[in-house]
Amino acid sequence: MTEDLASLAREHLATKLEIDRLKKRLAELADAIAQQAVFPQGKSTANASAGGVHVKVQRKEVQSWNQDRLNEARHRLGDETFLRLFRFEWKADKRQVDGFLLNAPAESRRFIEAALTTKTAYQVTTAPEVE
Repeated sequence: MTEDLASLAREHLATKLEIDRLKKRLAELADAIAQQAVFPQGKSTANASAGGVHVKVQRKEVQSWNQDRLNEARHRLGDETFLRLFRFEWKADKRQVDGFLLNAPAESRRFIEAALTTKTAYQVTTAPEVE
């Protein structure tokens, strides 16, 4: 490791540790503020001002669905009713797609390749060295 890279890596690690500490504190503060929020009846946004700071808290609900029970509901309600409520979402199995793209005939691959956009991103991780 060159000295320049070593210096960069140490600064990266120190910065990451400080960001992690600040993110944890930020989440704690947000939780404490949310606990004090007063939401108007039927609303998902609360607004307040305190200490010269405007505070806006938005309540969001995250839903998850049991796929087996949804399939049963679709069967019982029928497609006409069910598909007005739910849409299909296609998610690729990367290993399967990669294998298909390597082995499928060109005429079959082109349909999948036409639907695929690949973006490259990098993640840099630093950690203290363990001796």
